[in-house]
Amino acid sequence: MRNKGFKHTEETKRKIGKANSDENNGMWKGDKAGLIPLHIWVKRRKPKPKFCEKCKKNKPYDLANISGKYKRDVNDFKWLCRSCHMKEDGRINNLKQYSTSCYICGKDKKEKGIERYDYAKKKKVKICKSCSKIKMVIFK
Repeated sequence: MRNKGFKHTEETKRKIGKANSDENNGMWKGDKAGLIPLHIWVKRRKPKPKFCEKCKKNKPYDLANISGKYKRDVNDFKWLCRSCHMKEDGRINNLKQYSTSCYICGKDKKEKGIERYDYAKKKKVKICKSCSKIKMVIFK
């Protein structure tokens, strides 16, 4: 028969919680955990600073992995603002307004490209100087 109305003390609840946490939990996956549970694990253990760890200006929003191996190591992550995180991952270049590659030849150009309006695509595109001289017919 169960003890109806029996209540654990706060101290007992704390001990039970501690005994079933992390590696002692039956659902613990260790290094086989996915990205989201790993990020949650790191968020609980790595304090969030007031400013981005890279630019020291903006408020950090993202936990960025340093090594790319997603190890269960708090020191393998850092708090970054969205801009610094995208720059570090190289995702910023996937956005069209930050792209440095030519729309026609696809070569990565460090010089400032020329913006043209592509009437077929109905949008502005960046092209390099050499392609702008050769392929002017496309944009008319």
